[in-house]
Amino acid sequence: QAKMLAEILISQYARLLEATPPLILRGCPVYGPGSDRPRFIVNFLAKALKNEPITTHRYQNGFPALDLMHVADFRNAIVKALESDDPGPFNLGTGRLTTTRAVAERIVKQTGSSSQIRYIEIDDNIGNIAMNASRARERLGWSPTVLVEDGLDELIRLAVKEKPHA
Repeated sequence: QAKMLAEILISQYARLLEATPPLILRGCPVYGPGSDRPRFIVNFLAKALKNEPITTHRYQNGFPALDLMHVADFRNAIVKALESDDPGPFNLGTGRLTTTRAVAERIVKQTGSSSQIRYIEIDDNIGNIAMNASRARERLGWSPTVLVEDGLDELIRLAVKEKPHA
């Protein structure tokens, strides 16, 4: 609600000043090289490289899932939006949910780690939201191109390459 109210406030202020409408981009969690976000990916990768247990959550309705977008796709969306006269708003995401469990499993497999994946049971439901980026596709000609599996593999390759040799 706070984000929605901020968008309304910014838009109203621009109208009051008779300024160019603000460009509004709503992004899902962005990951990629050089970033420490989302933290769970960074933490899972660090634990896998040390063969330590990886812990995630399991809710009554399953594992948490996120719409994860690679930084290259996010960058391309920003460029397309800045080149356009359309102020949006635009939702930016892949429209595809990836569970934290799937991320942990891929990291363990791709690193050759012996880490065990553990779960904390949460007595509640989790809301998982995938972004609908159809407006960005239609109006900006943008759509994500990096599959989450490929983006994770890139992070894993970089982390393994940087891992100090014992």
